[in-house]
Amino acid sequence: MNLGSRSALSAAAVAVALAIAGCGDDEPNPEPAAATAPAVTTGAPPGGDAAALVPADISKIREALYAFKEAGLKIDDPRTRQEVCADMGCTGRIVTDQVSVTSYPTASDAKGKGARTVGRYTLTFSRTHGVTESVERQYLRVARTTLK
Repeated sequence: MNLGSRSALSAAAVAVALAIAGCGDDEPNPEPAAATAPAVTTGAPPGGDAAALVPADISKIREALYAFKEAGLKIDDPRTRQEVCADMGCTGRIVTDQVSVTSYPTASDAKGKGARTVGRYTLTFSRTHGVTESVERQYLRVARTTLK
């Protein structure tokens, strides 16, 4: 075997080893991180009835959170708060550090129960986490198109 053949064989062996190890792939994942829906922590109510929540409402609220995130709005630490729905008469509730989104059976049930009402959903904002009136309007703009 000559020197050229050994070099070619060595180069091929290194290329195969890198391909197997995945070391040669420094390209970022083609899926953007924002394409994944926000993970929501579920707080099971102690002794409460989780069946009071309507899964479609929780899905719609998650869709709104995803839309907020896509619009560049913060949704830090999303978590369900199903334990409060029995007392509040709500059918779904997800709270983040910036905004709480709660669903009710009807639009009339939602009136007066949150800072802002969008159909049968209410949005309550946290001023302590940087939600100014201007930012609040941005959340509302997204919510009006998402929570129909």
